[in-house]
Amino acid sequence: MRCLKYCFLAVILVLTVAAFAFSKQSPLSYHFAVDKTVPAKDTSVVSVSQIGIWFTQVPQSNSVSIRLVDAEESLVTGVEFEADSADPTAFIAHLDSTLPVGDYKVFWRGIGQDGHVVTGDYTFKVSVG
Repeated sequence: MRCLKYCFLAVILVLTVAAFAFSKQSPLSYHFAVDKTVPAKDTSVVSVSQIGIWFTQVPQSNSVSIRLVDAEESLVTGVEFEADSADPTAFIAHLDSTLPVGDYKVFWRGIGQDGHVVTGDYTFKVSVG
C-alpha cells in the first residue's frame, strides 16, 4: 500500500512537471517583460520607419516610458512611443523619416499588473543596404 502511495505521488509530480514543460506559457511569462520588438533585438536592418515594443502583459496605466538613443547615447528626438489602441500590450513610434545608418538602443521601463517596476533595453543597427 505504501509503495502504491509513493508511485501515485511520483506520477502526479511527473505530470505536473510535464504540464509546465509543454505549456505555451512558461512561469516567467506571467511577469511583465518584453515579448517582441520591431526591429528585432540585436538585428541589423536597412531602414526603420517604425519602432515597436510589445510586452507580455498590459502594463499599468501611464507606467511605460520608452526612449531611443544613438551610438553616442544621445536621445533621438522626434521619436514618440504611443500605446496601440488595438493592442494594449504594444507601444509604437511612427517615425517621420527613416533613421540614419548607425547603432541604436531602446531603453524601456514599465510597471506590471503585480506592481513591480521593470526596466530593460535592447539594441539594433541600421546599416547600408
